[in-house]
Amino acid sequence: MIEIKYNINFNTLLKEFKQGRLADKKLQFLLNREVAPDIVKNSIKYIKAGKVEPVLPDTNPRKRKDKNAIPLFDTGSLTKSLFGTMEGIIVLGNKQKLWHHTKENGYTWEKPDGTSVRVPQRKFITADIPSEDKSTKKVYKKFEKILVKYMNKRLRNK
Repeated sequence: MIEIKYNINFNTLLKEFKQGRLADKKLQFLLNREVAPDIVKNSIKYIKAGKVEPVLPDTNPRKRKDKNAIPLFDTGSLTKSLFGTMEGIIVLGNKQKLWHHTKENGYTWEKPDGTSVRVPQRKFITADIPSEDKSTKKVYKKFEKILVKYMNKRLRNK
């Protein structure tokens, strides 16, 4: 049996964090590269499964056509435009697509005939939804291993 021992100076690690060296662009890049694509995949599954709340009211024109219509999946353009990139989670095209998720109390949509409709907030990024904690934890566990390797590498280089 071979035993390998090495010491880690946690004061050095603490100093690295305080000076912002471990919270640098490389770490942000690493987080986005490893976590964002998986969160996007989970979010697309969440939307397609019809789990987005609140459900469409019976007065919604889409709900009248198809009683099984699900929120945020009319044309599929939202799910096709979600991407996990080095910058994080982005939506290509119309930024209004994120309003469903980010506007705290929803937003007002103006119909072509001039009337306004209040659209409720519908969160669809699974990292922000407590009921999807199981799938999010899997992504974070994967990232935790990558982060430990990154920290070990940084400590050994100093």
